[in-house]
Amino acid sequence: MKTTLALMILITGVAAAEPVFDIPRLNNVVIDGKTDDWGGGGFRVETLAGVDGKVRSPADLDGRVRLGWDERGLLVLVTVHDDAFVESDTPDTLWQNDCLELYLVDGRGGKQLIQALLAPGLDAQHPELRYHIYDHRKDEELKKTPPTLTAARTRIAGGYAMEVLLPWANIGLQPQAGSEAGLQVFVNDVDAPKAARVFNATWYPAVGIFMDTTRVHRLRLAEKAGAPVTAVGRANYDGLKSTRLTVVGTRELAGQSVVAQANGAVIARGTLAESDGRSVARLKAGLPPVGTNWKQIELLVDGRVVDTVAMPDVEALRAKALPELKFVFQPFCFFGNDLPEGDFAEPVEAENILGPATVRVTYYDAQFQPVSSAGKPGRYGAMVEITPAQGAVLRRYVTLYRLPGDLHWLDQRDLKLPVTIGLPPELGFNPGIVGEQQETLGEFTKRLWMDGFTKSADSAIVMAWLAETAPGTRTTARNDPWSAERKWMHELKRRTGHAQPLPYHVLLPQNRQPKMPAIIVLHGSGERANPFEQVANHAVARYARAHADFPFVVIIPHCPPGQWWQTPALNELYDEVLKKYPVDPDRVYLTGQSMGGFGSWMWAAEHPGRFAAVAPVCGGGDPREAEYLRDVPVWNFHGAKDPAVPLRLSDEMIEALRKVQGRVRYTVYPDAGHGIWDTVYTTDEFYAWLLQQVRQQPAQPRGIEKK
Repeated sequence: MKTTLALMILITGVAAAEPVFDIPRLNNVVIDGKTDDWGGGGFRVETLAGVDGKVRSPADLDGRVRLGWDERGLLVLVTVHDDAFVESDTPDTLWQNDCLELYLVDGRGGKQLIQALLAPGLDAQHPELRYHIYDHRKDEELKKTPPTLTAARTRIAGGYAMEVLLPWANIGLQPQAGSEAGLQVFVNDVDAPKAARVFNATWYPAVGIFMDTTRVHRLRLAEKAGAPVTAVGRANYDGLKSTRLTVVGTRELAGQSVVAQANGAVIARGTLAESDGRSVARLKAGLPPVGTNWKQIELLVDGRVVDTVAMPDVEALRAKALPELKFVFQPFCFFGNDLPEGDFAEPVEAENILGPATVRVTYYDAQFQPVSSAGKPGRYGAMVEITPAQGAVLRRYVTLYRLPGDLHWLDQRDLKLPVTIGLPPELGFNPGIVGEQQETLGEFTKRLWMDGFTKSADSAIVMAWLAETAPGTRTTARNDPWSAERKWMHELKRRTGHAQPLPYHVLLPQNRQPKMPAIIVLHGSGERANPFEQVANHAVARYARAHADFPFVVIIPHCPPGQWWQTPALNELYDEVLKKYPVDPDRVYLTGQSMGGFGSWMWAAEHPGRFAAVAPVCGGGDPREAEYLRDVPVWNFHGAKDPAVPLRLSDEMIEALRKVQGRVRYTVYPDAGHGIWDTVYTTDEFYAWLLQQVRQQPAQPRGIEKK
């Protein structure tokens, strides 16, 4: 059978360091799903492997590819053996089950990308070949002419053979030797309906194809075929602890030596061993020295390069990992005068990220005075200064707690839970079991405390908070252990001269006034790792630039990587902005999305007198603090299908505000998920509502207005 499909391809010559695969000219190939007219011709890819280096038994899944070209277009022949065929019901979900995926792009790093998905039509419910095409072309002129693809498949023992023709006419290319294209091939497989995960057997593992078209193989049109691909490689940085490499080859390569080399040096050696009908070698190497990169790793079998694996920028990975590099103490809760010593939680990973580094720890008592011993029970702070061979000094701040005396846990025979607690129903326990098994749960809790004092930083934070909190204190998010911890550490940083003010962008209106309204925008967690310059491209800023009459001063702080929005630093920013810019203090508005939505609820509840209105987007707050927000106009937004921040977190805040007769608008997008902020921040009504609110003169009436 034949099917004509719509498709787009561009092919140009783009230089790159990676190998080029010569694709031969083939004559008289008919697209009928049969292989006889290919004869022995075509460029051969004899083995495929998963993007993570995993393979399946040939009895389960085996795929091979041949490529050629003629005046009509690029010729693709894929043969697949599969023990079970499960195909999707709808064309736009073909990728979720058994199918073939072909990616073509206008050369390495090009902008004209297509993705074609073809289901072979071999399960009982779907007896015909079907397709779906995603067209990612950027060239509007090319899109005017509908491109085509011709495909056909035939059944073979245990599977199918599929031929695909991608015509040159779609892109106006005059085919000739030397022209180039970029290609990826995926054979997707599942063995049961609604499988949790699709196995992707690929020629070239191209994670992030839509964002990075450099991750494709270069095809060069030629008269003769290049050497066949008999082995493929996979490589990844294993959590910056090591480099793990996998070579998957044909069965005939078993016993041959494997060498991995980068930047001209050998980094690992091994031998291919027969493994369930294939040959596999798994190698382990170190990381590039700090300050260097391996752009690619060459994999050689018996002295011949069989694959070249593009590697991510390890220096960028190191920079991203720095904020998450943990420094721990053993223990966090201690007794006696000797302050505990610390080390990196993962010393090997730390050395791989930093290189050689020196560490200096300075201890402080609860009054922020430097100390060399713990003279009395209570809170202590440790400032850890890490000086790498390259780069700036890093600082970590850790809370420690000295206990009044040695606690012998094994002697605590009467430790029990003070009240019966409920356990999540997902655990499957009878609700009455908790009340009946207090002694067992008390013993379990005791062991958690024993382990926590040694290994958990939270143990010292909670112990210090308990020691410093007066009986009868009403606890909310503004004064819980972690809030107290953030404030104490901020003061320690300030007193030691290491408190870093939040960097922020300012966008001033085109029509300047002596006193102008201002919007402070708190971004989400994903933007923490972004370069500072990118933060200025927030949706509010984009809206402001697109509207010449936009009246607000826009303030966009940048939360440091690995941190959370903290009110002490935000208050300092607020004070600086009001001193530095012509902002009307009675018309300062606060908004933020996701992590910024949480930050908006938190900051406004802790300092309600600073804001004329607050507009959290897909966040959550502490319902116990609703009374502090009673007189602050709130417009809250959430997507009903948000998978990241549950809608109930907004519902709980709105219900708490209803009980205290707050001034609230509440907008729920019934079909939306998490990313609703572009919708919110491009709505004219949103900014008009803000302008109506003035501090201590709110226009929003009391009650809950669902908008």
